Amino acid sequence: MSRESDEQNRLKSEVLNAAMLREIGDRLLELQVHFRESSTEGFAEPHEPIAVTAAGVTVTPHAKHWFGVHVMNDGPDNVEVLIMTPASSRRWTRPRATLPFWHTVLPTETYTVRFNKGQIQNVQMRTAVGDTASVRLVGIC
Repeated sequence: MSRESDEQNRLKSEVLNAAMLREIGDRLLELQVHFRESSTEGFAEPHEPIAVTAAGVTVTPHAKHWFGVHVMNDGPDNVEVLIMTPASSRRWTRPRATLPFWHTVLPTETYTVRFNKGQIQNVQMRTAVGDTASVRLVGIC
């Protein structure tokens, strides 16, 4: 009786060990994917100077979401900037004119936004009616 019970316990422990090793492997794979998504590739995606007016301009990354962005306003007028992420796309369903999340970038000022993973879907820019501005933008991949 004792011999059968020892064999059953051994089988149970082998099955439990295999299940535990599989769980550890799955969690390590999840961590690897998370760290891959959370690390930048180390290159910048510069854009030619953009003329921004009250009609607005939207700049979208070429390949994948940006980790960060630098918006450099060369003037002569202020520029309002809105950084769109997956969370903001779901949350902001109101018309553009009522959004309180626009950041004003003064002439000669640089506005920088950085995330821990690629979150930036696009950058929207606009000026006040009758104003214009030249903007340089660099997305960080």
